[in-house]
Amino acid sequence: MNTPGQMHTPMVEVRLAKQRAGGDVEALLKERVSRIPLGFMGDGRDTAYAALAQHVAAATRRSYEAGNGSPPSAIANVISKAITAKRPKTRYVAGKYARSLITMRRLVGDRMFDRIILKAMSR
Repeated sequence: MNTPGQMHTPMVEVRLAKQRAGGDVEALLKERVSRIPLGFMGDGRDTAYAALAQHVAAATRRSYEAGNGSPPSAIANVISKAITAKRPKTRYVAGKYARSLITMRRLVGDRMFDRIILKAMSR
């Protein structure tokens, strides 16, 4: 993922402060923030995909609350099959709509598939 701008991550405090500010985390943060037009460094919630991730989480929650999700046993059975297989597959398909979604993605391409999913999630 390519996220524009500077992000405040543990690496800033652990590594960069030692390399660029003699271990002075506050000095490094102040210097970095001074170069950012908005005046703050983002974190993981500020990434380009944060809104998408929130929509996916909300749509998933609504789907499960409405009883549209797969039962845990469906997933557990596939995991069990993978664990006990003499020659396990690279990937396994499990869940109520998994196979049809995989087929749809293959047929319509990534861009169109993403649009379809986003439209479905916005309901």
